[in-house]
Amino acid sequence: MAAPNDIFSKLLREYPKLWGVQRGKDYMLERKRLADRQTAATGRLVTEQTVQWKIRIVRRYLSDLDNSTADKLSKLGYFQWFARELGLTRAVERLTNKLNQGSGQTIMSEDEFVEFDKTDKIYEDLRQTLETLVNNTEEGLVDNNMF
Repeated sequence: MAAPNDIFSKLLREYPKLWGVQRGKDYMLERKRLADRQTAATGRLVTEQTVQWKIRIVRRYLSDLDNSTADKLSKLGYFQWFARELGLTRAVERLTNKLNQGSGQTIMSEDEFVEFDKTDKIYEDLRQTLETLVNNTEEGLVDNNMF
């Protein structure tokens, strides 16, 4: 089962031993821990092999992004921090530019706010509707027995 990028990115950040290319008992143990945390976070089984595969794919996509004109930006926005950790400066620059253009994702960059995911307008409309309902209830324009 594929792991959602936003959750996987947040969890992977907590396991720096998995960022490198080393293999060994520590790597396998960290991979198992990450798989368990991902399973708990999503409610779906995530295996160690899935974690290993996802890390390889993300690293390859970030490397491609750093070395070419590949356009996999929409899938990689959550991994801007990882590209920075891997020293892929061109990939970081391209992801940052994509965020500045407005990709529609909510993404954290160096633990700082980057942008809204464009749902703020929906919530504003809902807030206004609820305020109107509350005001009408207080003014007696809505029958309180309806609730």
